[in-house]
Amino acid sequence: MKKTLSLLLILVLLLGMLPHAAAMTVLSSQNLAVDGKAVDCEKYNIDGSNYFKLRDVAYLLNGTRAQFAVGWDAATQTISILTKEAYSKNGSELDLSGGDKSATAKPSKQTLQIDGKTVTGLSVYNIGGNNYFKLRDLGNALGFSVGYDDATRTATIDSTTAPQQTVTAAQNAEEIFKKCSPAVFYVEVYDAAGKAKASGSGFFIDANGTAVTNYHVIDGASSAKILRSDTGAVCEVAGVYDYSKEGDWAVIKIIGSGFPYLAKGDMSTVVGGAAVYAIGSPQGLDNTISEGIISNPSRKLGEMTYIQTSAPISHGSSGGALINKYGEVIGITSAGIEDAENIGFALPITNIDNFASSSVTTLEALVAAANDAKRTQALEILKQFVQSRTNATYGNYPMYSETRRTGDGYDGFGLYLDTEKNDVTLVGESVFNGSRVAVLLSFSRSSYVHVATYFYYSSIQNSTWDLVGDIYLNAPTFTGRTVVFENVEGAKPSDEILAAHQQLAGSLLYQSLSLAESILQSNGSSLRVFGFGS
Repeated sequence: MKKTLSLLLILVLLLGMLPHAAAMTVLSSQNLAVDGKAVDCEKYNIDGSNYFKLRDVAYLLNGTRAQFAVGWDAATQTISILTKEAYSKNGSELDLSGGDKSATAKPSKQTLQIDGKTVTGLSVYNIGGNNYFKLRDLGNALGFSVGYDDATRTATIDSTTAPQQTVTAAQNAEEIFKKCSPAVFYVEVYDAAGKAKASGSGFFIDANGTAVTNYHVIDGASSAKILRSDTGAVCEVAGVYDYSKEGDWAVIKIIGSGFPYLAKGDMSTVVGGAAVYAIGSPQGLDNTISEGIISNPSRKLGEMTYIQTSAPISHGSSGGALINKYGEVIGITSAGIEDAENIGFALPITNIDNFASSSVTTLEALVAAANDAKRTQALEILKQFVQSRTNATYGNYPMYSETRRTGDGYDGFGLYLDTEKNDVTLVGESVFNGSRVAVLLSFSRSSYVHVATYFYYSSIQNSTWDLVGDIYLNAPTFTGRTVVFENVEGAKPSDEILAAHQQLAGSLLYQSLSLAESILQSNGSSLRVFGFGS
C-alpha cells in the first residue's frame, strides 16, 4: 500500500509540473444590446462566463459618454486604453467571419494600461490573436453599466450610467438586512377554489420580476401572490419560467418591474465556517433574518447536495435566500430538522443556472399538467391490475369483478379494460326482485375535474331494459352513497322506486370506487387524482 501511495504522489507531482491546459472556447448564444439597440458580434463562453472582443466594445461605445480609444504597443506587448477618447477603427470590428472560432482561449499575458496606469485583476483571454474581456469587468473599469435580462438572455450595456460598485468588503448582519431584505418576499399559494393552501418565501434575481423559490412551495397551486417586505405591496405571480420537481427549485415570474433584487454570489465563498445569513418568512413572519455559518458546504442527502448551515431555517422559510457576507445570494433555503434549529439546508444557487426563460407557464396549467401525469399513472396501475387479475369479461373486454349476495339478489362490481380506448371503466350491477341497476364510470385523462356518466336501468320486460335515468356528475360532488338522477326517461317510476334506484346506484358506485381506491392506495396513488374526495 505504501508503494502504491508513493507512485501516486510521484504522478501527482509530475502532473502538477505540466503547464495548465488552456480553457476551451464555446461560441456564446447570448445576445447583446447597447443602449437599448440589439447588436451582433463575436462572443465566447469561457468557463461559464461570456467574453467580448475589446475593439468591438470600443466601436459600439464610440461617440457615447463611455467611449474609449484602444492602442497596442508591440515592443512592450501592452494594450492601452484611453477613456473619453474617440475610437479609431481598424476594419476588424463586428466581423463575424474573422478569427479562428475553434481556437483555444489562453489567458492574456499582455500588459493592460488604462489612462497610462497599469491595471491588473481583469479577466482577459486571447483567442485567435484578439483580446476578449469579461464584459462586467470592463464596465467596472471604464465606467459603463452592464446588466443582464434573463427573459431574453441578453447582456446589456448602458453607456449613460456608471456601474454600481460591487461590494468587496464583508458586511455585518445589520448591513446585510438593510441591503438584501427588500429583495426577499412572502408568498402565499391558492387552490382552484381560491383557498389559501400553503405559504413560503422567495426572492428576486432581476428587476423585471424574475424570482426564485422552492418547487414544493408552488406544487399543486392554481394561483399565487407575493407580499413585498419593503413596500407591503401585493403582486400576482404570472407563472413559472422553469422548474425542477426533483431538484426542488422554481424560477417564477412576478407581474411588475423595478423590483429590488439579489446578485448571485461567487460559489468560491461557499466554504466551511463562512458567515451566512438566511432571510425568509418562517411561520409566516416575513422579513426575518437569522445568522449562522456554513457547517458543510456540500452535504449529500440522498440524490441531493445542499449547503448545510447553522442559520435556523424554520417552516415557512422554504424558498428564501441564503446570503454570504458580501450580500450575495448563494443558496435557496429549503429545509430544516425539527428539534435541531441549528441544522438547516439550502440548495446551491447554481442549481438554477441555465434555466429556460423563453416562456411563462401559468400555475393553473402547471397543476393541470401534473394532474394529467398523476391520472396517467393511476390508469396504468388499474390497467395492470385488471390484466393480472382478470376473472370475467365485459363484452369482449377483460374484467376483474367481485360479487356479493344480498337478501333478494346480488351486487356485482369491478373494473374492465377497454382495449380499444386503452382506458379503465368501473362497472357495478345489482339485481333485486327481478330488477337491475347498472352503473358505469369511465376514467379519463383529458379533463381536470373529471366528469363521469352513469346509466341506470329498471325492470326487465321481454329481455329489454328500460332506461330510468342518467346523471352527469362532477367527481368532487360525490361524497356519500346516494346520487340524484338529472334526467328520467320513459314512464316515470313512482317516487319510492326512483329513490330506491338512486340509493342503490349510489351504493354501487361507492363500492366500485372503494375497490379502485384500495388498488390505487396499495400502489402509492389515489382516486383524488380524478377529483374524488378532493
